[in-house]
Amino acid sequence: MRRHLQFWALYVATLIIATQSYGQIPKPGHVFHFDEPNMEDSIPQWLAEPIWEPGATTSRIRIPVKAEDPEQNLLISFVFLDQSTGFCRVLWQGDTGVSISLCTNLYEGIALLNQRSLVVSASDLNGDGDLIIEFDEEGIPIQKLKLAWLDPVTVFTDDAKNAPVAFPSDGPIVEFDEAMGLAAREPEDTWTKDILAATLTPAATDIKDGVAFAFTLDRTPGLSILSGEINGLPLNSFLHVWINEAYAGVASVGVPDLHDFGYSAHSEFRWHYAGWRTFSLWVDTTLLELGENTIQLDPVSVTPEETEDPFSLSEDAIAVRKLVLQLKKPASPEPMQEMDPLLTSEPVESE
Repeated sequence: MRRHLQFWALYVATLIIATQSYGQIPKPGHVFHFDEPNMEDSIPQWLAEPIWEPGATTSRIRIPVKAEDPEQNLLISFVFLDQSTGFCRVLWQGDTGVSISLCTNLYEGIALLNQRSLVVSASDLNGDGDLIIEFDEEGIPIQKLKLAWLDPVTVFTDDAKNAPVAFPSDGPIVEFDEAMGLAAREPEDTWTKDILAATLTPAATDIKDGVAFAFTLDRTPGLSILSGEINGLPLNSFLHVWINEAYAGVASVGVPDLHDFGYSAHSEFRWHYAGWRTFSLWVDTTLLELGENTIQLDPVSVTPEETEDPFSLSEDAIAVRKLVLQLKKPASPEPMQEMDPLLTSEPVESE
């Protein structure tokens, strides 16, 4: 993808005011994992066993849920095999028989194990009902499922519009768009005082076979950071970064807490994490050039290819999203003529 970043000094007076927002945390003792051992013996009273309803074109799983507290909201977390085509939608059907769409499609089109969470408000639940998962696959795409009742808590933020809405004890925080079942959105370009944050990915992008993200600069910045999210990178592998075909370093990739819902064991010594992990790299600005630049992300296993490492890179996709390049103006900027931002993009194949 190619971007043109017109970089100039922009001064904005910012007043930060602590505003009150509302988040939610799981209620102690009110969390249930459907992949627990002896599940049939441990299902709580507010749940019934899932009902499998196969169909010719669409199959579904129906899970009866009893709302114990009319004021509580419900967190639903999934680990599932994402697909490049098809659908996996989630609905809530109350006692009246009326269905509410919670998410029209869990899939992001990345063909990888993925993790997502939804929050159902108490008003939408409106008492007891059935959680329904519909999909068009022959097999069940859902590998792990967790239900948890949420208690409201007060949080303070200076950006209430983008504040998270749920804080699971065993998973990543849940942003508003995800909680509402909306498709993942790439960050918008933003100016904050003298810092430009520019998005380089139009959507989740497979980098396994090599993709270069191209952009142009009209001046060299003083400071720069590259950040994003990655899915499919083995837990003990590295993410190398190349800028203009010069080695820029190894990105720092986040490792989720071991309580995270996304971990699963394939064997005694083989573990996998399903979901997006953050990464970042301090960019040496001497690698950036006036005019066109390219960034390439290179996932590399820590072991030689000939060894049978359970974490080594497979033939599966490795995807990135929300790839953002932050640029800060030089300490002593030269006078520049103001120009309108130019936001254009096109795919660029790496050699």
